[in-house]
Amino acid sequence: MEINVVLSSHRVEFLPLFRDEAITADVIILEEPPNDRLFQFFDNRLSNEEYVRGLDTSFPLYTYFLSDMLKHLHTMGKKIFQIEPYLETIQRIQSAIQNGTFDEVVKDKKIEKIRDVEKKAFGAFIDYQETFMSGDFDKLVLATIKFSKADAERFVLRDSLRLEAILKLLEEVEREDSEIKVIIEAGSIHTKIPERLDKLLHRDYVTTINLKSKASEIIGIEEVKNPGTQLTELFINRKNVGVDEKLRLLSARSLVYISKISPEEMMPDEDNKFPHLLEEYTITREVSEMSYERCREEFLSIWRERYRA
Repeated sequence: MEINVVLSSHRVEFLPLFRDEAITADVIILEEPPNDRLFQFFDNRLSNEEYVRGLDTSFPLYTYFLSDMLKHLHTMGKKIFQIEPYLETIQRIQSAIQNGTFDEVVKDKKIEKIRDVEKKAFGAFIDYQETFMSGDFDKLVLATIKFSKADAERFVLRDSLRLEAILKLLEEVEREDSEIKVIIEAGSIHTKIPERLDKLLHRDYVTTINLKSKASEIIGIEEVKNPGTQLTELFINRKNVGVDEKLRLLSARSLVYISKISPEEMMPDEDNKFPHLLEEYTITREVSEMSYERCREEFLSIWRERYRA
């Protein structure tokens, strides 16, 4: 069995590269919780617009074009699976709260662990938001570090649960055909998935395909990681770091980065095939040259312009 883990981001510009990988595979494992509506769309019981409107997505354009691409792959006979146990459990908890079965659901130890990690991350995010609105830069730097650490704990658990479910599915599909080719979609920060698969599946061929790396090579730029990703990865990799100057500087740079990066989805065109990637590269290179004090000045200048009454 051949396994390719495709690291990507929720950007329309990466879909052609993802399609090039998916079209050669027999099985496609998506990084999303099970959703019957996707297969209703495949069976023409929903339009693409109806499918996207029925989802709680921060990336509607990406979701629209991804689902259209997946429908074509489905018609070609590709088997498509949705595996993301952590997010699936979050949805289950939310449904349990709505229908009054919450007390029963949280008796499960695995669900309780997910709930605890999610509560910690959500609490850190609320602290971050409250500190953000105060405009206190030094406190916000520390709140960002705290959230990144909690977010990293969430990523580690998500990857662990997803890996467990993926291994179970791989056993099932291999029983049907040992020569099968599988691609696994994963966000670019989820590098532990291919690393652990490679260690666990000694008999299989596991390859990591980083679409950001491919795209960077196509347009002739150096691949970079934004400071927020660098900060979170330090905790994911469990580096022995306290709240030192390196963390504070990465946190400060990440605050300037998110203040400058465009929140809206951008569509690629002939003149700019990778608009998000190019913007991320440009801003990351800019903030990577900034000192802590320069970050403070830049961030507060932007903050005052946007939020001061």
